[in-house]
Amino acid sequence: MKKELYYFPNWVIIDYLSHITSNKIQDTDNIEMICSLVMSKFCERQFGKECFIGFEVKESYKRKLPKDNLMSEQDFINLIKDGFFKDTPIDFSIAIPSKKGRIDFQLKRFGKSLKQNNTNDLINYINDLSKEYGDTDCNLIILCESCEVSPLTVSQKICIKNYPFKKIILIDVEGSKYIYYHGIWSDKGESGTSRFNMQTMKFDY
Repeated sequence: MKKELYYFPNWVIIDYLSHITSNKIQDTDNIEMICSLVMSKFCERQFGKECFIGFEVKESYKRKLPKDNLMSEQDFINLIKDGFFKDTPIDFSIAIPSKKGRIDFQLKRFGKSLKQNNTNDLINYINDLSKEYGDTDCNLIILCESCEVSPLTVSQKICIKNYPFKKIILIDVEGSKYIYYHGIWSDKGESGTSRFNMQTMKFDY
């Protein structure tokens, strides 16, 4: 049975991120917030409906949460710091209320070390994850940081047989303008690419 999550509209995350200083943007919690927002925009494009971002909240905090999400910035900061469960199988979820469904995601960061800097390294990294996890109902997001990879080569060379995640999505950022999504359907060996324009807030393709 899936755990019940608490969902926020996009503007709550945007408002929080707008006050993050540059030296804090690389903090793991903030990277998670950014990626959840990025995936929410992707899902809104796929389904043509407003989406919401969900996290697993501790019971002690659930009673304090307003049903209309109207909370102060400090309350949300406290929630991120102490109210969200960490190291869970689900880092965040995207819900499409009109469809009464949700899509769960687990986030990994690739390229933080010198040992993670090229396509072959990423292929090995993805393949090794299958040894760490059993079958999940999650999609895997890999944020590619400070490294250059070939998504097509990754999709062709990863081992997809009995892979624990339903879909693999590579995300990378070009300057401050574009966000690239490279989707790999691990059960089919298919791939696709989309580009989100941060200046127009629309998808170019």
